[in-house]
Amino acid sequence: MKSNFKPISRLLLSLSIFSCLHLHAKNEKTILEAAIDNATFAQAATPGTCDLPFEISCGDTINGDLAGAENNITNYGRFFETLDGVEEIYKIQLTEASDVTFVLSNLTADLELVLFSSCSTPEGSVLTGRFTIGLSDEVLDLKLDAENTYYLAVEGHDNEIGSYTLSMDCTPLCASSSGIVETFENGVPSDWTFNVSGTGSPDFRRWRFDETTFAVGVNNPGSGNWASFEDFSFTQNEINNIATAITPTVDLSNHENVRLAFDFAFGLFNTAAFTRIIISDSVRTFYYSRDLQNWTTTPTNWLQFGNSQFINDTDNTFDQPIPDGLDISNLTVTLLYNDGNLINDSGLGFGFDNFSLCGDATSTPPTNTNPVVSFTTPIDGASLSNGSDLPIVVNATDNGSISNVRLFLNGTFVRQENFFPYEWAAPNQQDNVLRNLIPGNYTLRVVATDNEGNTSEDTINVTVTNTGSKILNLNSEQSITITTSPDLVSDQLFIENLPTGTYNASIFSLEGSKMVSKSIATESGNYQFDLPFLSTGIYILRLDNSEFSFSKKIVVRN
Repeated sequence: MKSNFKPISRLLLSLSIFSCLHLHAKNEKTILEAAIDNATFAQAATPGTCDLPFEISCGDTINGDLAGAENNITNYGRFFETLDGVEEIYKIQLTEASDVTFVLSNLTADLELVLFSSCSTPEGSVLTGRFTIGLSDEVLDLKLDAENTYYLAVEGHDNEIGSYTLSMDCTPLCASSSGIVETFENGVPSDWTFNVSGTGSPDFRRWRFDETTFAVGVNNPGSGNWASFEDFSFTQNEINNIATAITPTVDLSNHENVRLAFDFAFGLFNTAAFTRIIISDSVRTFYYSRDLQNWTTTPTNWLQFGNSQFINDTDNTFDQPIPDGLDISNLTVTLLYNDGNLINDSGLGFGFDNFSLCGDATSTPPTNTNPVVSFTTPIDGASLSNGSDLPIVVNATDNGSISNVRLFLNGTFVRQENFFPYEWAAPNQQDNVLRNLIPGNYTLRVVATDNEGNTSEDTINVTVTNTGSKILNLNSEQSITITTSPDLVSDQLFIENLPTGTYNASIFSLEGSKMVSKSIATESGNYQFDLPFLSTGIYILRLDNSEFSFSKKIVVRN
């Protein structure tokens, strides 16, 4: 192995020997000029070695030649045993995590590319490489972070020497430098949550960040340290292990085209093992289904036995847009691995790396506007009969998200709804102040508040009239019963114990629209009410005559 240092006099002497110049154009500066910039008074390192690597940055294109290069690295590990010729080393330091493409072209000899993270121990730090026999272009496409320094070797295959062109292009993983980007190069991140449950030795039941089991070989570009849950035991005591990795909450409010992407690898699954991808905004939760190739709200497995039989240690990539309907100001992602519950048949582990959750920043961040809120039911000016209930439905929207909607009756706070649908006095809700109303004028006011604290409101008036009739209502003690036909068929109602007389029978929607109106007469106290077709939903049945008025909610199911 040759020394990495040369006397400065020898370096300066080479300036006068044109035939020995090794020109290396980068930003209009030769390698020799770069070497002079880095020279010391006593001695200087050889350009293109680990002690004085050439630097390459995103967008650079460099013309180089291995003529005159040195053979300082003789071992890159078992995957690159034939690369024992001379090499030139390039240093890479990114400013933000990026998807990086290196292209080695215009080859006059069979040259290869090797990427590693330590020049002192390249044989133990190789991340990936590319070698195609012959003069075809060599291309490396991988994700690199901004926290670590990388080294790229242009190496002669079987001692070949020739000229080349090397280019480096980068696409930031998060174009706006926001969102989540994690490569696990520096061990466990403090803002993630990693949990494990199950049985067996804790040596097996733990997340690892300091081993490269899932990053061995040329198929795994990128980080050498993955977040990996290794479960290599095949005994009864090691079953039913569940591991989760949960991201911190991320706010991507002023972004669009938000995507979730990461590399993953695992051993062969058993018949019970599975993994899940879960994304949530704390209100809505979605699961990615491999079968559907889409997101679903039903708990669904992403990978399981039968569709996950990839070769161990092979890198695969998940890259999908997040589902619609999520509040992107409050996102978390969970990766779950379950090794199953089969005796003597545990899974072999799961690992992932190069994780990103981010989108494109909108050119002009949207102005934070006030929410829009209005009454859907009832309408302004609605008139109700004495003893009626007052079901209320409110619509509220915002360019961010709705935090809550509050209802007031005649200036008195009734109740707050925090989630859609925004309803009061609906079935199974108490709201007694809105039931069995007495005659009078009522003012309803609703106030919506968004995630930024902005508010909007809407006000309507409702009148309850005194008909002078005896009122029977849902909360009174009375014997009238209404049942649907067998099996909840929607075409008939049976009314029992109805006082003898003639009635005006009406069916209203919850929005107040009259759906049915007919006159009925009964002598026996029982009546079979034939219904027209009604959509599935909740309606109000009202029976009126000169003696009394009766109302009841009915549920129609088709």
